[in-house]
Amino acid sequence: MDKESLSAIKQLLKEELSPIKSKLDTLESQTSENTQILKALKYSSEVHKAEVDKLNNQVAEIQGTVKNLSDKMDKNFFDLNETNKSLLEMYGAHEAEIRTLRRKPV
Repeated sequence: MDKESLSAIKQLLKEELSPIKSKLDTLESQTSENTQILKALKYSSEVHKAEVDKLNNQVAEIQGTVKNLSDKMDKNFFDLNETNKSLLEMYGAHEAEIRTLRRKPV
């Protein structure tokens, strides 16, 4: 092949490859942008996971505190109920003694 033919083929290849190169540059730019977006999303996801883990720990701690308080309240209510029963028994005994004393002549 002569120089003219090679030059024509070279020019034709440049013309044909130019749009492909342009598209490739656009894709490269878009890929870079997408990579940055993905990195930001990954970081955000990790931050959210850490926050959710922290909230889960706080909820577990609160549940433990509520359970502890509930157990203490149950014990206090039981003790109060037992005291109330004792007072009612004493009240009943006193009422019976008062009635007995009222029946006795003075």
